[in-house]
Amino acid sequence: MVAPSRLPKITADQVFEGKTCGFAVHRWTENCTRASLYMAWSCFIGANKFFIPIYVAQLLVKNKNIDREYLKKQAKAYMKSILFGWFMGTTFLPVCCPLVNMVGFSHYLTVFVPALVGGLGIFFEHHHKRGFITCSYTGFCSELSLKQYPQPTGRHLLAKIVPACVDRGC
Repeated sequence: MVAPSRLPKITADQVFEGKTCGFAVHRWTENCTRASLYMAWSCFIGANKFFIPIYVAQLLVKNKNIDREYLKKQAKAYMKSILFGWFMGTTFLPVCCPLVNMVGFSHYLTVFVPALVGGLGIFFEHHHKRGFITCSYTGFCSELSLKQYPQPTGRHLLAKIVPACVDRGC
């Protein structure tokens, strides 16, 4: 086995030198506009898949006192939730691509600013649901990151412990 100190140190500048945003940010297409439209549609579908079970469960729990006013209120809350999910996922590419073209990949703002802008979408959501949704998305992201990088031992244990710790922290 090769000692890690003997491996050449590769920096982000060396990896991304001369590359466009299509190389790292949206690999499925070189066109930033096409990638943004694809992300907008995917985020709309994903937000619906995420929020429909939540709102259906709320309706099933409160099945006794459902009236027209309650359904209007729930429909408005559902639209706000969909807007939040769509905005959070969609704004990353249109903000990230110009930053990559201006600053390059070597600066931390290349990813921080688009993530910050997308995170501001939480303010579309009703304040009572922000904690639940923040914890849910954080748990999904931690599980996804654990699945992306295979660990030889303890992977399943980590996949359960990390979201539980995140949920307790919220």
